[in-house]
Amino acid sequence: MKPRRIAAFAVAALLINGQSAAAAAETPSEIAILQMKVIEGDGAIHAVSSRSTGRLVVLVTDETGKPVEAAAVSFRLPDEGPGGAFRSGLRNEILLTGPDGRASVGGIQWNDIQGPVRIRITAVKDKVRAGIVVDQYLSDQIPARSRVSGSGDAHPGKRSKWLAIALIAGGAAAAGVALGVRGSGSGGSGPGGSPNNPVQIGTPTISIGSPR
Repeated sequence: MKPRRIAAFAVAALLINGQSAAAAAETPSEIAILQMKVIEGDGAIHAVSSRSTGRLVVLVTDETGKPVEAAAVSFRLPDEGPGGAFRSGLRNEILLTGPDGRASVGGIQWNDIQGPVRIRITAVKDKVRAGIVVDQYLSDQIPARSRVSGSGDAHPGKRSKWLAIALIAGGAAAAGVALGVRGSGSGGSGPGGSPNNPVQIGTPTISIGSPR
């Protein structure tokens, strides 16, 4: 083979190798680590036999914290005990993350068993996997008005406060009625009191009754 042709082959080989290297450099590398965290829904309380109106939202990112799009996220409800089913009627729901790296699920129909619910969530992208467990709770102590929405009692402290105020107000009203009855009796000759027998309070003596 002539030297000129050998040189031509060498140049061609360098060009091909250079193009291959450039193509490899342009090819995005696979994700090394997946990270996942709960954005909404962790620790939520729901009424038994209700349908959830809230949503369970998770965020999937790579090792740099950048949102990962098109990651497959599996939401898994317990097979027995407190739990429920998704709108599909199944205990497992698989969704893809959007450009923001988020996946969310809602409309869960809860069963009638009170207790903690552990929802297992798994994300997969480029053969890399991440998992997390979300704890929620089913309660039969939530008032019927909250069971319609199935969202649980978002402000139990406020409800208790209003309940306490209502009880205090009711007690004051009852005391007022009792005083009114006693006062009406003290003006006549009935058993509540008599003009001839005034009520005496403390020392010195204070007489309360009809003027003579």
